[in-house]
Amino acid sequence: MREGKYTIDSIENGIAKLLFQKDETIEEYLREEEFAHQIYQGLVVHVSQDDNGIISKPFYEETQERQEYARNLMEKLKRKK
Repeated sequence: MREGKYTIDSIENGIAKLLFQKDETIEEYLREEEFAHQIYQGLVVHVSQDDNGIISKPFYEETQERQEYARNLMEKLKRKK
């Protein structure tokens, strides 16, 4: 697994699908229990690996900013109709 920032695209049957943020074409899959924190769709995380397993750091503020940006875009599109 590449070290870097990922967005959690989806979680199904305890498996999280992560998209590498550089171009979002690289997919990685991790079990939900490999994360030391709660995860959810859209969460931005930095993932690395050491001898003990996966290390992930959530970026809650960046996640919130991205969600707000997406909501604002949707509102602009609705107003154009």
